[in-house]
Amino acid sequence: MKIRPRTRRVLIALDPAAPTSATLDALAGLVGAERPEICGLFIEDVTLLGLSSLSVVREVALDTGAEDVMDTARLERQMHAQRVRVERMLTGAMSRFSVQPEFKVTRGRVRDELRREAQSADLVVVGRSPRQAGARCWMGIRLGSLAAEINGILAFVQDAWLTGKSVALVYDGTECASRCLALAQRIAANENLPMVAVLVGNPRDCSRWQAALGSESAAPRVRQWHGIETPRLGDLPDVVRAANARVIVLPGHLEKQRPELIESLLRQLECSIVAVGEGPETAATAQRK
Repeated sequence: MKIRPRTRRVLIALDPAAPTSATLDALAGLVGAERPEICGLFIEDVTLLGLSSLSVVREVALDTGAEDVMDTARLERQMHAQRVRVERMLTGAMSRFSVQPEFKVTRGRVRDELRREAQSADLVVVGRSPRQAGARCWMGIRLGSLAAEINGILAFVQDAWLTGKSVALVYDGTECASRCLALAQRIAANENLPMVAVLVGNPRDCSRWQAALGSESAAPRVRQWHGIETPRLGDLPDVVRAANARVIVLPGHLEKQRPELIESLLRQLECSIVAVGEGPETAATAQRK
């Protein structure tokens, strides 16, 4: 049975270096015709602010190699300017969704703030820009493990969204995998792309799942099938690259089974990554047990 997730509230958290347009292109593919509440989140990183107060810390310009002392007051001004720029870009871009976004500013550790704010959202979209590394970006902050802690959907949008020619689905036969299937089908329909299914399990289960999924009447149908046994999840990046995927949709609980899986995928792949959580109902049932 497919479980079609409904998106009521979206949290958009942008790496200061991330291109907003790519994040919003991805949002259109994720929510389709739905019109959820949208909240933009800007996090003032206290770790970076703390470093700026240390006299031994130097800031190095990536383009020229010039060094300069990190100044807390200057960093505060830069953060304020970034916040204003991001809020204006987000507000202007939201006209395509016919909604007026909320914009929230918090100060703290990026990972902690994102985890706390994500609890009230069905979909968390994190804009990342690995090609725009610098002192003002989130490079080095390990956010992939949040997939094991968030009950909703966590999407990492990497650079340009409108690349890649398929939607890759990772399916392991669980209820969460059914949620992944529904979301992958929705993205594929919204983006007019074929699906590639990566079945994670023993050969017998993979054959059974392929037969079941192949009989699904809902378009778009899966065009390619791949089987991976759980211990060989390290092969997943090669399969996704071969499929030329725009986005990979996978169960968030795989991060619990194989810690650092999503962080590894973020390092190795240029495509976006969507981790689907258990959902509030399933998580509440598990807690009662």
